[in-house]
Amino acid sequence: MKNCSFSGHRKIPAYEKQALERQLETVVRRLIDKGVRNFYTGGALGFDTMAAQCVLSLKKEYTGITLTVLVPCPDQPNNWGFADQETYYEILIKSDKVSYISDSYSPECMRKRNDALVASADCLVCFLRKNNSGTAYTVKKAAERGLNIIPLGIKEDKKQEFISTFLPEQMSFGEFEE
Repeated sequence: MKNCSFSGHRKIPAYEKQALERQLETVVRRLIDKGVRNFYTGGALGFDTMAAQCVLSLKKEYTGITLTVLVPCPDQPNNWGFADQETYYEILIKSDKVSYISDSYSPECMRKRNDALVASADCLVCFLRKNNSGTAYTVKKAAERGLNIIPLGIKEDKKQEFISTFLPEQMSFGEFEE
């Protein structure tokens, strides 16, 4: 296993943010220790940004890891606030590679970006709460492809509910880290 993608919601409840950041860092460190070297994110607000910042921070400590941002289209951040745009462009500059999936926005470009995240990965780290979302689509595609799925932000008593809602019966899942 050498490649890991991230997928998650744009809105993360404020009361969960710190714990999710800690859990994400723990999981990414363990993946690096297990040989993952290439990380992929979709460049969106929320979890994608959190994951990109985590990998970029760990690059200072772990040589040989890379971050690729798979951007759905160049105008993705056009309607974002100034601070979010500033963070986004800083991530793009510090990333090892930026790939644009489409030349301009279309309803399909987000789905194509999510498909590219799945196609690039051996495992998917996700933050998933809604089953009618781009993240749910990505998790289901990853499960169909047989990727190891590592869901974050799920308490032990909710693990079975997550599995029955989002993963096919034959699907295994990765570690749940607290």
